[in-house]
Amino acid sequence: MQRTTRQKLESTRGQWVFDGDQYVIFNLALGGAYPAGHNQVEEPYWGLPQSSVDRIAQGGVRAEVDWVEVEQKT
Repeated sequence: MQRTTRQKLESTRGQWVFDGDQYVIFNLALGGAYPAGHNQVEEPYWGLPQSSVDRIAQGGVRAEVDWVEVEQKT
């Protein structure tokens, strides 16, 4: 893992661009059926109970992300 500082980056690479908003999109899909028979699954997996999906949709639940690591493929 490489780390840098603003001062080091600006002295070698140019303007620091990380003060603006940055976005990462997380796909937190809920519900749905896992297809029976796929990967030795013998019956559908229905995910979260509908009551949990409804509560999330109504804004009664909040998810917090503690850590995100972004890597560049070589």
